[in-house]
Amino acid sequence: VPSTCELILGLPEETKESHLAGIKTAIDADIDDISLYTCMLLRNTTLSENPYFNRFGIVEKFRVVPRACGKYMGVKIIEREKVGVSTTKLSIEEYVSLRGFHFIISSFYNLRALNEIVLYLRSINISIFDWLMKVYEYIQADSGKPGDIYNLFVNEARYELWDSEKALLDYYNDEKRFQMLLNGESGANLLQKYQAIFLNNLSYFVDL
Repeated sequence: VPSTCELILGLPEETKESHLAGIKTAIDADIDDISLYTCMLLRNTTLSENPYFNRFGIVEKFRVVPRACGKYMGVKIIEREKVGVSTTKLSIEEYVSLRGFHFIISSFYNLRALNEIVLYLRSINISIFDWLMKVYEYIQADSGKPGDIYNLFVNEARYELWDSEKALLDYYNDEKRFQMLLNGESGANLLQKYQAIFLNNLSYFVDL
């Protein structure tokens, strides 16, 4: 029976180290799919209320909800969500860095495209988490196609975030940019988008 777990980045009191430890625990438990999310600050929940912003230093940003836009009765409608990307224990740079590691988990592990490698490493008692961390180090220094794709992902993860809903809506109110939302060039689920790019360039990642 396939197993899955879900981990959220950006929760109060979590650090870069504790988030990585959570991922390692899931991999060591041989979980098949590790779904990784950014903390959403949902309306009418405790986490979205001001006392928690003050206590945990939550920094809020806004981003487009994937595939949730359209033009209705001549009006551009864009769904957006509020997310927490930084706290007193997690910097924005650490957030972006961990999103980069999420790309490694999502592509090199969750997809199972390299499952033979995973099974072989497990058979000789080599830590899959350590292997993925090594891949993470290598890809950041790579000057070839894998490194380029990784950097594109990290840049999109950084620049999909807006300081305010108004700034987001003003940007996409431009007709050309709005069309980019409609055709999926902008505002996509990044992990899903880059899984497809990973598979389309699999031989390069295998070489890495």
